[in-house]
Amino acid sequence: MMESVLVEAVMVKELNSQSRRRRGVRRVILGLGIAGAVASAVAFRSFFARPGEDSLRFIPKDAILFGTMDLSPSPSQTLVFKKIDDALSRNGLDKKLDSALTDMVLQNHVGDLVRPYAKRGASFALLTPEKPSESISPDNDLVAYFALSDGPAVAKILKENGKRSFWRGTQYYQIEVNGPCLMVVNDMLAVAATGKPLSRVEKVMEGSAPSILDRPDFAAERAKIANDANLMVFLAPEALAEFSKEAPEEAKMFAGTYKWMSLGLAIRDGGLAINYSGSFDASAAKWLNPLAHIAPIRSDLMAIMPKGAYGITATAQPSKYFESTEAALKDQPDGGRALREMEKGLADNLNLSLHQDLVPAFQGNAIIGFYPSEASDKVAGIDVLVVFDDKNGATPGALAERLRESIERQAKQQQPDTEPFESSTEGDVKKYRLSADVEKEMQDSFAEETSGEDDVVDSQALMKDKTITWAIVGETVVLSSNQKLLDRTVSSLKGRRDGMNSDSAWAPSEKNLIDGSQTLFALSISRMAEGFENTFRIEKMGEDTKSIREIVESLKALKDPFYLKTRTEEGKTDMGLFIPMDYDRMIDLIGEHSK
Repeated sequence: MMESVLVEAVMVKELNSQSRRRRGVRRVILGLGIAGAVASAVAFRSFFARPGEDSLRFIPKDAILFGTMDLSPSPSQTLVFKKIDDALSRNGLDKKLDSALTDMVLQNHVGDLVRPYAKRGASFALLTPEKPSESISPDNDLVAYFALSDGPAVAKILKENGKRSFWRGTQYYQIEVNGPCLMVVNDMLAVAATGKPLSRVEKVMEGSAPSILDRPDFAAERAKIANDANLMVFLAPEALAEFSKEAPEEAKMFAGTYKWMSLGLAIRDGGLAINYSGSFDASAAKWLNPLAHIAPIRSDLMAIMPKGAYGITATAQPSKYFESTEAALKDQPDGGRALREMEKGLADNLNLSLHQDLVPAFQGNAIIGFYPSEASDKVAGIDVLVVFDDKNGATPGALAERLRESIERQAKQQQPDTEPFESSTEGDVKKYRLSADVEKEMQDSFAEETSGEDDVVDSQALMKDKTITWAIVGETVVLSSNQKLLDRTVSSLKGRRDGMNSDSAWAPSEKNLIDGSQTLFALSISRMAEGFENTFRIEKMGEDTKSIREIVESLKALKDPFYLKTRTEEGKTDMGLFIPMDYDRMIDLIGEHSK
């Protein structure tokens, strides 16, 4: 009995001991987990830090123009930044980039000491003059910030190597006589031409003056820019009024209608994405009201334009831009007179009314396409295509007929036996083309102008089968420099066949390009480079041949289109710009030519 009690006691003791050991192990594991999580968070924050944007907290609230730059990646940019960093490293450009910002203000031996602490972040601010009577002066109102990995270490370098000065109690340093004034603010190097703006920065740092982040309307403006924008620039509402103090009254009135303007640039895998946002007082800017009610570009644009395009530009309701201009000018003496002269000239020379003929004709979409020559068996040369459609009740067909009749009358007055155009009808489509004699005269003239360039330019690719031809489909007008291209467009317009939405160079970008914008300009850089290569004899370009060929090859690799698109709504204007880039090729080219 006693033995069993002893055994149980020993077992209980052992179990308690094991339990304590397990709890200890769990505490160690838990502690390691917490430490790991904290370390990961710190590492994540450090790796994805945005010191340029972080320095906004040191920019005084009365800044009227300010911006930030962060050349470190956001989580979504990790891969593209690695690609860029690898390319910089193999070309020996990585160290140059790391120190490029601080080298802007420190090129001497002190620059060598500060360089190891330089980070890829910066910002700047142009401040409102302290006195309303003063004009903006970069010496007194401009300050820049450069990110540092160790602010105290750089402060020590400045103290040991610079001359100490003061402005209203603010201490700063100058390395050279008449050199920039330097002050360390946390982990930022603040730089100005004088100590005056540094004094204002120090007050913000100490908390005795507000920063731009304390401005209530700034948060909404920042939200309009992509979270991972690597470059941001902001223009405060007071800026235009400040800049236009000495301007004419009309300019002051215009400046007074604008509120915030902001610009952001983000590094993407395929290129640089730039967006602009501007807001204005719609009640004060009456002349902008027509632009706020423009319909978007037609959603089937890529279906009606035939495939194979180099590029395209589209504007919805171009008449609205005239209405806006007219509203701005009509009450001005010179502007009103110019409008009246325009109306009289149209009536006298073409028998057209500005408001009854032209304005209604351009209420739809105005579209221009640039295509390889239809007369070439490869991507070369160029043909042009223009479409004015009948959206929003537009009547371009009626205007086209009035213009044709006017041209024919004038031609017959000069040469009674001349027929300038040939015409035909195919179902509900009316087609017109230059007459054979006029067409030949035009082609001969083109050939003569390019006759001396055959050694460099393939003139056949540029000039063969050129004409002026157009078709009227209902009220839609299609105009082209080539008959085949015109016929392809009419087919796409009527049957939605073989459009740009079936083109491998354009189809992947359709949703991004046709997104409710009111203007669009887009180019297939790769196809344009191919057209250049096939139209111009690069081998005949002398000592530049190698460089030109390298550039053309790099452009041919760009698969995403370049684009610029805009939209104006009530009190707001937005713009999107994308510049396709092949970072590897571009940096390799820079590295090769910098050796």
